[in-house]
Amino acid sequence: MKRIVSFFCLLVLSSLACRVLPPAQPTQPVPEPSTALLLPSSTPLPLPPPSLPQPTQLPIPTTVLSSEVFSDLTVFWKDVFSPMDPNWEQLGDEYSTMDNVDGKLVLEIQDTPNYLIFTLSHRTNIEDLILQTTVQTTAETNQHGMLGLICRAQDLQNFYALLAVNLDKALILKYKDGSVTKLYDGPSLAGPLKNGTNTLGAACVSSTLALYVNGEVAAIGSDSDFKEGDVGPFLATTDTGYARADFDDFSVLLPEGEGASSDSEIEEGPGLKGVVVYRESFDDMPNNWDMSTIQEIDAFFAGGLFNIGINTPNTYFASTSHQTNLSRTGVEVLAGLVNGPRLNLHGVICRAQDNQNFYGLGISNDGLAAIFKASGGELINLEQTNISAFDPEANRIFGLCIDDQLSLFLNDEEVLTAYDSDYELGDTGVFVVAMTEAPVLISFEDFIAAEMD
Repeated sequence: MKRIVSFFCLLVLSSLACRVLPPAQPTQPVPEPSTALLLPSSTPLPLPPPSLPQPTQLPIPTTVLSSEVFSDLTVFWKDVFSPMDPNWEQLGDEYSTMDNVDGKLVLEIQDTPNYLIFTLSHRTNIEDLILQTTVQTTAETNQHGMLGLICRAQDLQNFYALLAVNLDKALILKYKDGSVTKLYDGPSLAGPLKNGTNTLGAACVSSTLALYVNGEVAAIGSDSDFKEGDVGPFLATTDTGYARADFDDFSVLLPEGEGASSDSEIEEGPGLKGVVVYRESFDDMPNNWDMSTIQEIDAFFAGGLFNIGINTPNTYFASTSHQTNLSRTGVEVLAGLVNGPRLNLHGVICRAQDNQNFYGLGISNDGLAAIFKASGGELINLEQTNISAFDPEANRIFGLCIDDQLSLFLNDEEVLTAYDSDYELGDTGVFVVAMTEAPVLISFEDFIAAEMD
């Protein structure tokens, strides 16, 4: 929530001055990245107990075991590390490092046997998914290290790790409250890792956990303690103290039957298509959105709606998802006036650097469409126009931000375009502006952010 600058004041406030209020503080801030490893630096990687007998019968869907498991799937979220998504957990210490080098996520361990490093994306909390990444390693890492993927992470102490080990072996581990249990310990069914670049995959579907190496099943385990959670890459040393893995094209895929084709694609206007990277129904009161604790702003979840109320004239509030970092952005939401004056402004946000620096694309309930740039908490008009074809109560608002072109669509019709190039990529979200009258309350539902073709 910040002040409204000249163009809004001149447009609707006549001689009234713009009110300046202190910035709103989120009631549920996104946690700061941890700098601590899963284990204290003096503690070696916990070794699993001796090999456990493998179940003789596993409830494994045939689609999971097929070597074609990675074909014809829709990408839910992907990071090519150019640049790296800012939400990755930043881990590392004097023995290990995590860095973005030449468009790759590099994990490295120096001179420390039985040590590990990994990171979490803070992008997913999905029950059934398939992971895929390419990883470049040295022969030394392949022969004396463990590298792989994490799924269903609850936090840094509770997750599944599916790993290729010592060139031609495989492990599937469950970390739970600091202890580790083997779910698979044996030879890699896919054969040895190649020197250079390999493709690793993990299918975490129902109670089945399957590791893939270069498209072939390498190991299978079964466990049902963790139903859903986050994902990430994993690296560890064994008997020697050095390992390095360069990860690229890290993808989260939705398996068949999970609504991948329809729910993970978006179409808007003639020839506009994209892949959904974040979808929020607001049913479960998510804790990643910016909230407010000051009396001038009410921001709350209720009945599957994200409600933002402005109690003071001439103020705005912006809430970002903390789930996206996009350049070619499509962002859509269904927004409605709950109560208050029709003279307001509300809509979607793209390329947010924070809640004071972003692009806003929206409408009022009395027939205004506007595209503006928030810069240092001030709203700068880029384009505005009067509109007639809109619902005075609720509308589907779609913002398209590609290169320097910012386009606003209302109920599937393009109504306004502006141009600006100050922000090249960033987060997505929603905003509400109160003009000369308050309070005003706007509800948002069915939020979608997509990476456009």
